[in-house]
Amino acid sequence: MKKKLSMLVACAMLLALLAACGGNNGGSSASNGGGSSGSSASNGGSNAQSGQDSGKSDGDKIVIGAAYYDLTNNFYVNMMTAGEEAAEDFGVEVIFKSAEGSLDSEISIIENFIEQGVDCILVDPIDAAGVVPVFQEAYEAGIPIVSIGNFVDTEFNYNVLYNDYEDTYKIGKYVAEKIGGAGDVALIYGNSGNYVSDQRQAGFEAAMAEYPDISLVSQPADFDATKGMTVAGDLMNANPELKAIHSVSDGVSYGVLQAMQSAGKADSIMLTSYDGEQEASDLVSSGDIEMTLLTGSKRVGYWSVKIGAQLARGEDLPQKNYMPTYFVMGEEAEKMMVEKGIVEAERILGPAEGREMFDGYRADLGPDAD
Repeated sequence: MKKKLSMLVACAMLLALLAACGGNNGGSSASNGGGSSGSSASNGGSNAQSGQDSGKSDGDKIVIGAAYYDLTNNFYVNMMTAGEEAAEDFGVEVIFKSAEGSLDSEISIIENFIEQGVDCILVDPIDAAGVVPVFQEAYEAGIPIVSIGNFVDTEFNYNVLYNDYEDTYKIGKYVAEKIGGAGDVALIYGNSGNYVSDQRQAGFEAAMAEYPDISLVSQPADFDATKGMTVAGDLMNANPELKAIHSVSDGVSYGVLQAMQSAGKADSIMLTSYDGEQEASDLVSSGDIEMTLLTGSKRVGYWSVKIGAQLARGEDLPQKNYMPTYFVMGEEAEKMMVEKGIVEAERILGPAEGREMFDGYRADLGPDAD
């Protein structure tokens, strides 16, 4: 297990390089990861368009443009793969573009989509404030534009989000009840100013505030597994009676768990997490992690294209569209969650179900699920 955990930490470190780029500018959905005939992919915003990249090239076909942070990153590769399947399921074409971590490139990509006259634009904002002007350009051109995994606060765009505040609040309630409503608890968040991290931090802190005998300490780890390991070690040293740690990202949780194991405290400190990656479900099964919350990179990619297709067809949707999420935990935790009225049973998955649901998005989110 320790060898496998070290490999997970190494992988998480690679993903953190991307998350750190978005950070305090509002971040991107990666701070939480082809080829069907209904889509095409290429890098950069200034490349010449040809073939499938020519907009409405086949009559009435709905065309969606997708500007992603970096299509060399596994999180976004997973999003694109599932997005291609959604394109097939919902009868649209998706043009995937990689901004390669550059806000200027992302803006150029969006402007090209506007010039092509696509029917909807999906964007993972590199800078939530920096994209506002080009979002307005899309709006004025009559093209619905969607922010993925990050809230862009305007009157003219749509947002694909997770129930971060509410779900983390529920995890916090479970943690508090599990430790008897008293003791030292630690929260390891991403970084301040990142919308996803801020929402998850606020939800957990709100739950802890309901228990006056709980002492909460919080530190950022910048969505970095190595920093998570260091922060967890520091927190355990400073708080020797620590009963629980909540990490707002599975990638960081792997580093936290390694620190707990190195300190000989993996059995005495409860660790809860968020993201629902398949490896995290395995750690729930082994008892190393108490629970995680399933969002999933592929689910995000599929859900985003589904929302884009609905908007392109003129459906009336709210500004904030929350993707369905699930709690992944063992039977004992599920029993307590339900008995305490924290979460309804239908939103709870066992670890094997969590692993299956990670790839089972078509059954859960597809046309037949409506």
